[in-house]
Amino acid sequence: MAALDAGQIYNILNALLPTGGTAGYPASFTSLSAGVMYMRWDSTAPTVSAAGTQLSNGNGGSTPSITNYASPGISFTASSTPASGGTYQVTLPTVAWSSVAPSGGWSAVYGLDIYSSAAVRVWYGSFNGAPIAVAYLNTFQIAANAVTVSLS
Repeated sequence: MAALDAGQIYNILNALLPTGGTAGYPASFTSLSAGVMYMRWDSTAPTVSAAGTQLSNGNGGSTPSITNYASPGISFTASSTPASGGTYQVTLPTVAWSSVAPSGGWSAVYGLDIYSSAAVRVWYGSFNGAPIAVAYLNTFQIAANAVTVSLS
């Protein structure tokens, strides 16, 4: 479901292969800043090189711990179990997220982008069945443990 942003692909490849300034050495890996990560929902399809267009604000009824769906997105409120032991994936979020559509609704929900606390896009993905229409005052929800990020 989720895929790496182009910037992160370059970061990983360059840090794991001899691409550094010194012959035969890998480049440095640029880590993300420590801080809460965010998931934002998109009204256009995200791609490897470009984020989708963030949905307009919701009008309340959002969970967890937010009153409106708004920029920068919905913060992760818990940690996921780290990948290990031959399982090359992380399932998130650990709680259900939902938001009530604003006046006019959301005519199309295509996918999501996951950002660091410093607004660096890391992952993106499209929802099954996208685009998904959400009428005014209806709820769009992602179930607990419904998003999986994997590498192979």
